[in-house]
Amino acid sequence: MATPAAPAGGARSGTGPEWGGFEENIQEPLSPQGGGSAVIDMENMDDTSGSSFEDMGELHQRLREEEVDADAAAADDEDGEFLGMKGFKGQLSRQVADQMWQAGKRQASRAFSLYANIDILRPYFDVEPAQVRSRLLESMIPIKMVNFPQKIAGELYGPLMLVFTLVAILLHGMKTSDTIIREGTLMGTAIGTCFGYWLGVSSFIYFLAYLCNAQITMLQMLALLGYGLFGHCIVLFITYNIHLHALFYLFWLLVGGLSTLRMVAVLVSRTVGPTQRLLLCGTLAALHMLFLLYLHFAYHKVVEAGATSLAQLNLNLGVVSSPSRIKQLAEALRTNRSIQSLFLHGSPLTDAGLALLNPALALHPALVALDLGDCMLGDEAINLICGLLPPDGAKSGLKELTLSANPGITPKGWSRLAIAVAHSSQVRVLNLDYNPLGDHVAGMLAVAVASSRTLEVLDLEGTGLTNQSAQTLLDMVENYPTALRSLVLAENSISPELQQQICDLLSEGEEEEEVAGGTGNTQEWEREREPAAHLRGSSSWMCPGDASSQMVLMTSGLGDSLLAETEM
Repeated sequence: MATPAAPAGGARSGTGPEWGGFEENIQEPLSPQGGGSAVIDMENMDDTSGSSFEDMGELHQRLREEEVDADAAAADDEDGEFLGMKGFKGQLSRQVADQMWQAGKRQASRAFSLYANIDILRPYFDVEPAQVRSRLLESMIPIKMVNFPQKIAGELYGPLMLVFTLVAILLHGMKTSDTIIREGTLMGTAIGTCFGYWLGVSSFIYFLAYLCNAQITMLQMLALLGYGLFGHCIVLFITYNIHLHALFYLFWLLVGGLSTLRMVAVLVSRTVGPTQRLLLCGTLAALHMLFLLYLHFAYHKVVEAGATSLAQLNLNLGVVSSPSRIKQLAEALRTNRSIQSLFLHGSPLTDAGLALLNPALALHPALVALDLGDCMLGDEAINLICGLLPPDGAKSGLKELTLSANPGITPKGWSRLAIAVAHSSQVRVLNLDYNPLGDHVAGMLAVAVASSRTLEVLDLEGTGLTNQSAQTLLDMVENYPTALRSLVLAENSISPELQQQICDLLSEGEEEEEVAGGTGNTQEWEREREPAAHLRGSSSWMCPGDASSQMVLMTSGLGDSLLAETEM
């Protein structure tokens, strides 16, 4: 057998014929003349070629993975063909869920980005206190140079703080004037009013500026109008604590006018054309000055004495509940000279409150009916009320007086009232129900009724009377001619027989007057008495045999109308 020849490239040291065969076998497929396949003799590999074994292992692993993927894909295709539309819906639901997840992720990322970029608002509020102070002073000084555009502060810190200050001042004015907000709260009303004006008027003026081709941005308009509210804060803070209309008008023209002129001058410098200037600046000036008037008169007074035709004022059930309201009512009575009936039933006036109100009541020329029931009055108040019942020949006074449910009045006070009623030439109706009078005071009132020539209605319901008082009243009605027509004795310890006798005597006296031709005066008195009877309620017990007469009334003196909504 012939020995194989050594390779042309020379033999390696320490290598046998095996290495030559191995190299020959590897190089064969790389030659251009080689065939399409190669044979690797594994016997010719030793342990030094470990990398080749690793490559083969990886290749084998990849081939197995590709086979598994191909089998899974084939199985999916078979499942899809088997399930049909059900498989399609499953894929669609997965896609929709993935889209929703991506959308939520984007929104969360956007919110986080906005929070991270909160510094974009820093330039609008980054201002030194000294700059704010100088801008506040400049807002009250009108500029003279309007030939070129004036600079406007591009920050919102000062305007926003002025709006909050105006809210606080307005809330102070509401509380001091006892303003009542039926829907909402005082704080919400104040915030809505101030911020509504600032944002609403700024937007409206900016729109007009856009139409008039004025050189101003929305941010500059907010800053200009915000600093213009500095004058409003000064005027309202002073006039809410010093209640003088003349002082308000003075500050309205001076302080409010200066801040308005400042804004007008700035707009003039940024607007071209006389017509555009007149439209834009006139609108801003009118809105700014009228807003100050609104804030003063809307929340400064609760009772404004401007109506000269008001005849009846019903403030029952605690409407006049504070000294400030009493003072406002007194001021209204001084101005309004047409009120004839004033009802303050259930208002906690006390003696001090009536002392504040008494000068206006005493000088009122038309007041004829006064209801001070359940007003927590005492003997000092009775002294003031007696002054409203002038004696014969003096000026006109009250014709109807109600002092129901004032247990603080002592017998000494009731005795003074009885003397005043006895000498008064005006009082016709006297309601003293639900007061602890007793028999002693009832005897004094019987003397007053016998002495009075005008008293026609006396209400003594629930006053602690007994048969002793009823006997005194019966003797008075039987032996002395009086003008008394109605007597209320309900809820007292009086026998029905005595009540019936008093009723019969009063009925006989009325019949005699009708026979004497006094029907005209009776009808006139009934017309005058009708409003008072409506306020105090109707009777539930009448004298038998005479359906047209009401003598001894067995009803409550309060009436249902006091439970109705109070109104002016």
